[in-house]
Amino acid sequence: MRTALLIAVCCVIAAFVAGEKCTGSGDCALENCADGSYIACVQGLCTCVRERRCRGLRDCYGLPACQGDASWHCFDNVCKCIDI
Repeated sequence: MRTALLIAVCCVIAAFVAGEKCTGSGDCALENCADGSYIACVQGLCTCVRERRCRGLRDCYGLPACQGDASWHCFDNVCKCIDI
């Protein structure tokens, strides 16, 4: 009985660690992020990314790669992945 319970607990933990798979941020329906962050699809997994303030595109360098044809832009003083 303990073994079955241990296996069940391990499966639940594995499901949380695996995260929601995605090809774009629109696929991330199950994610909720804290204030000051937004949902992004990073390397195929839905992830909460902290908002980065910017004055120009240079301030957005070093962020995770955008998905698809989108690229980083400084929009309304915040770095955002935008497909233009």
